[in-house]
Amino acid sequence: MNDAVPADPLVPVEVDLRGLAFMPLDVVRLLDSDLFALTNGEEFKAALSLWCKAWLQVPAASLPNDDRVLAYLSGAGGRWGRVKGMALRGWQLCSDDRLYHPVIAEKALAAWEERVAYRERRDNEAERLRRHREEHKRLRDQLREFGITYPHSAPMETLRSALQDAELNRQRSVSGNAPERVSTPLPDTGQLRLREGEGEGEGEGEGEGQRQREGEGYLLDPPLPPEGGAATAAGEQDKPQRKRKEPAPAFDPLAAKPANVSAETWSRWVQHRKEIRKPLTPTSCSQQAAQLATCPNPDAVIAKSIASGWQGLFPDQVARGQGAKPSSFTNLPKHNADQNSEEPDHDGPNF
Repeated sequence: MNDAVPADPLVPVEVDLRGLAFMPLDVVRLLDSDLFALTNGEEFKAALSLWCKAWLQVPAASLPNDDRVLAYLSGAGGRWGRVKGMALRGWQLCSDDRLYHPVIAEKALAAWEERVAYRERRDNEAERLRRHREEHKRLRDQLREFGITYPHSAPMETLRSALQDAELNRQRSVSGNAPERVSTPLPDTGQLRLREGEGEGEGEGEGEGQRQREGEGYLLDPPLPPEGGAATAAGEQDKPQRKRKEPAPAFDPLAAKPANVSAETWSRWVQHRKEIRKPLTPTSCSQQAAQLATCPNPDAVIAKSIASGWQGLFPDQVARGQGAKPSSFTNLPKHNADQNSEEPDHDGPNF
């Protein structure tokens, strides 16, 4: 330990590595050091214990300048006086009255930079998530004003696109209403001035004066478009009328029962096909009717398919089951009594 000239602490006071269980160990530097070459087992054990304890001190890489605490931290106890000189080899006393090891301080500063960078990334990510949640809530609240509800798991881009569509639809609905009529003076009233005598007799010759003004090229207000419901009705009249397609009647497989099948059996077959999620269609009904047309017992064929869980009908399976199965023991040779005689007793062992 070199404590001749106290120097500034090798590690800032805020460096705290508690909770970081990993301490890097430079194996090459350790094996080439004087500490490894000169110390015995007890001294080396005490020195290594102090390195590990200093890693979790505050500030990191430092130890208190107290022999009683150092005896406890090193594990030497009452033998601290004998191992102190080699156990504190390389440590130096600084101005804050704490012992610092340069190699451990170097490793501690590198670890502290990584911890600070990790905390910054974590805080930035937390802030980003907070802003994301606030923006997500704001978009959902705005969409709720339009009567649109999205779940909390909806992507942000989906909410933004839906909000843009809703605002665009509202602008279209507002601009689609009938505009208010605003009376404005004509740009040039001199061109519309009547000649002498044409403005007299407003009550009597109003119709002729109007037609005369139209014939002589006077500018007239164009007819205004219909407003409100009249405009909607006029627009509906201009559109071509489309004929609605009448829905096709639903197919009832019960009505497609073959003539040679009983109503009860066919009803069970229709229900079976529904249960296996293969309902009968007009095509399948016609094909099965053709299959059963020449079958002597169609009800048994359908019952066999229902019992077996089949989708189709197999008349040949029923016909094969009704016939007698040929015996495999026919045309065997005849045996006489001599061939069936018992073997004589023997005195050997049984197997």
